[in-house]
Amino acid sequence: MTITTFFATYPAAAWEQLEKVAKIQLMIFVAMMLITNRERLHLLVWTIAVSIGFYGVKGAFSPS
Repeated sequence: MTITTFFATYPAAAWEQLEKVAKIQLMIFVAMMLITNRERLHLLVWTIAVSIGFYGVKGAFSPS
């Protein structure tokens, strides 16, 4: 991805996108390192569910 970003037609947008993707991949690797047993996997799933629920409730009460 880094090599193709160097040769992109719109380099500014490509670097911006590469930064987003790199952050996502970093957090995926961190999550993979932290999931060492079944209990931690369940905690991660609950954390994700509560986070999505929070944004759902927040979005429901915010004025549009």
